[in-house]
Amino acid sequence: NIMWRMDVTPFDDIRVRRALKMAVNRDAIVKGYYHGWGDKFAWPVSPDWDGIYVPLEQQSEQVQQDYTYNPEMAKQLLAEAGYPNGFKTEIVCPSVFINQLSLWISYWDAIGVKCKLRPAEIASFYNEVYVTGLYPQMYASTHAIIEPESGLATATGSLAQMIQHFEDRWALEAVDLLYLDREFEED
Repeated sequence: NIMWRMDVTPFDDIRVRRALKMAVNRDAIVKGYYHGWGDKFAWPVSPDWDGIYVPLEQQSEQVQQDYTYNPEMAKQLLAEAGYPNGFKTEIVCPSVFINQLSLWISYWDAIGVKCKLRPAEIASFYNEVYVTGLYPQMYASTHAIIEPESGLATATGSLAQMIQHFEDRWALEAVDLLYLDREFEED
């Protein structure tokens, strides 16, 4: 999962975040990189978690549009947001994500977003992202691989609990589109 800080430019504009999602051909990545053994939409939890996971086909029209490869619409959204020529950014990630993120970065490059990939040893990554919250603009989430219980806890908690947990230092992509129209109950 790619996470971005929504308290910094340009990620404070939803059009930029939507553009980055639309710029990536997830179908091609699933077919080519994962040899068909993947899901283009596995957020906020794995499709294997029955009762919690909501398939892309059951999401809103906007969510479906955001996860459909459309580089022309992505460029249009960037232009509307004031970035007709794209922008430069940086993403920090555990070194295990270098190959996968290189694919995403190549798609972003095609719409003018020049992204520097900064791999980090896992302890340094955790300190920068989860302890200090001082990462630059984006990071690749480790929840799915390293701490699956965190993804489950986040997915099953209330929106208020999620926001409190992340304390506005970074934001979950899902808050934009998946959770806004859903009701949550406190345990």
